[in-house]
Amino acid sequence: MFRTLLITLILCSSSYAAEIANYRFATQNYSGNQQFVNKITVSVDEDSMMKVSVSKGSRTNSRLFTFEEEEVSQERLNSFVFKLLKRDITHLSNAKVTTSHSQIICMMMPGPGQSTDHLSVRRAYDFTADEFTGQMELIYSPTGCWISRKIHPEAQRDQNRGNILKAKLETLALRLIGQEL
Repeated sequence: MFRTLLITLILCSSSYAAEIANYRFATQNYSGNQQFVNKITVSVDEDSMMKVSVSKGSRTNSRLFTFEEEEVSQERLNSFVFKLLKRDITHLSNAKVTTSHSQIICMMMPGPGQSTDHLSVRRAYDFTADEFTGQMELIYSPTGCWISRKIHPEAQRDQNRGNILKAKLETLALRLIGQEL
C-alpha cells in the first residue's frame, strides 16, 4: 500500500509543470442599471499550458457584488506564442523590483479594473541551465494614487516589458474565454 502511494506521488509530482507567470485583472461593463465584473486570473506553466480562471459578478443599485463559481479554461499555447511570453518572463524574473510607500493617498474609489492588476513571475531564471530557480513573486501591483504600497520593476525598460506582458496575457485570456476586447 505504502509503495503504491509513493510511486503515485512520484509520478504525479514529475508530471506537474511549475507556474512561471500569473496575472490577475478585472473587466467591467454595464447593461442598463446593472454592472458586470469579471475577475480573471491567467497563468502560464513551463509546459506552455495556459489556464484561465473567471469569477463573474454583478450588482444592481447596491455596493456589493455577488460572484458566481469560478470557471476554468485551459489551452496549450503554440510554440511561437509561448517563446514570446517566456522571453518577457525570463527577463522580468531577474529584474530588480522596488516597493514604494506613499504617505498621502487620494480619496478615490477605483473600479475593479483599476484595483485588480497583479503580475507575478517565477524569479531567478538561469540562462545557462535554461530553468527558473526561484519562487513566484509579485513584481507588479496596481499603481494608482489610491495605493499606498506599490510594487514594480525598478528600470523603465522592465516596467515597459511588464506592461507588455500583462497586455499579452490579458489578450490571450480574453480570447480563450470568448470575451470581446
